[in-house]
Order: sequence, then C-alpha cells, then structure tokens
Amino acid sequence: MTKISFCIALVAMSGAAEAGITVKSVDDRGAASVISIEGNRLRIDDARQVLIYDGDKKELINADPRKHTYSSGNENDMKRMGADMKKQMEASQAEMRKQMASMPPEQRKQMEEAQKQMQQSAGSSVGGKAGRPTHASAREPVKYEPLGEKKQIAGHSCDLYRVVRGHGSTEKACFIPWGEGVVKKDELKVFDNFADFMGVMTESMGGSREDSRGGWSRELRDAPGLPALIVGASGKTTMQLKSIERGPIGTDKFSPPTGYQKSSKGMFGQ
Repeated sequence: MTKISFCIALVAMSGAAEAGITVKSVDDRGAASVISIEGNRLRIDDARQVLIYDGDKKELINADPRKHTYSSGNENDMKRMGADMKKQMEASQAEMRKQMASMPPEQRKQMEEAQKQMQQSAGSSVGGKAGRPTHASAREPVKYEPLGEKKQIAGHSCDLYRVVRGHGSTEKACFIPWGEGVVKKDELKVFDNFADFMGVMTESMGGSREDSRGGWSRELRDAPGLPALIVGASGKTTMQLKSIERGPIGTDKFSPPTGYQKSSKGMFGQ
C-alpha cells in the first residue's frame, strides 16, 4: 500500500467511526423501536414516546407521537422536577402515616408493609426511605453465563448467554461481541452521559446520582457485547435486532419533530 492510499484509507476509517449509528429492533408483538446515535446526541423512537438527548447542550426533548406535542428541559428543569416529586412523595407518606395512626394493629401492619414495598420500588430509581438510595436495587448484580451457542440475527453472529439478575430472575440474550467491531463501546458513551443527566433528577429527590448512572448504562458497558436478542423469563422476546446502519444523521433528527407543538406541561407531563 502506498503512503497516499494508506492516508486515504485512514481518513475513510476515521469518517466511518464518526458517522451516525441507527439501530432498529422489534419486540414480540412486532412493535418497532429505533435508536439513533451521532457523537454526543441520542434519539430513541417507539410508538409511545420520542426521547431526544443532546449531551453537549445538556438538554432533553420528550415528544408524544399520539398528541403531536413535545416538551424540553435542561439540568435545572430536572432538578426542579425532582424536588417537586420529592415533596409530593413526602406529602403522600405523611398522609399515609396519619391514616395508619388510627388503624387497628393488624391493618396498620399491612399498610406499613405496603408502604415499605412502595419505597423499595421507588428506591430503584430515585432513592429509598428518608431520602437514602436503595443500593440493593440500584446496584443489582448481573451475571452473564455463556451457553456455548451462536445465532445469526439481522446478518450478525451473536453468542447466547443466560443473564442472571441479583433477585433470581433469568433471561436469555444474544450478544454481538464488542471485539467484532460492529458497534464499539466508545460509540455508546452518550448513554452514560444521558444516565448522568437523568441522575440530576434522582439526586434532587434524595437519591444518588451515581446509583442512577450505575443502572442500565453500566449494564450496557458490562455486557459481553451489543444485545441482538433478549428473551425474558416468560419466554417472550422483548427485543430483536432488525438492522444496524451507519451514515450521517440529519440535524433535524435531534430537534423537535416537525409539526409538533410545544406542550404547556413540563417534562413527562409534570
């Protein structure tokens, strides 16, 4: 290879690495979802919601395809929303404690157990009782047990694993190894950025931003490859890859969808 042709190849490879990535998938009902990534920008489309995140601007757009409306917010908006939600949760818990005080002991015990479960459920994403994060939920260990089987999904070879979660549930997943270079981990850093952005709201609710970031984005980093197939414990396919495409993504993809009106409500209808 001549020096000139080597330089041309190097430039071509560099351009390919910087090009956008579009990943299309379906679930067991055939419902489609599309993930578009270009640099530090991310868009997630499905039938119910369109999320557009700009990691450089630290801004999130949430669009409703059914109503053709959208809302947007920055980190300050997320902090404010988290603080408001915390107040609502605290008021609800105070009202519940007030009602429990006049209940017979057995009924009060049942209510306390229900309240405990509600707090644990909220703790997985926003922090548990007294504003403390529920670490067991947020940092649930995940093990990947190779099953020694390969599949072909959307033209890509993937390795089948049993995925065992800390609470005992299992699922099967087929991963395209990172080493194959179909999609590289570094190209998915925007997910960490997005998780950190959402963690601002978690933190203002009394939880831990690190716990929020340590959930699904960490699981993606720790996985043995890019998920091409996920089959839940019930046997239903929750995700199957349809295609991975590379190429420039128009800037309009990371702006409010054309024809959508800005909602008077805040993010997520708050």
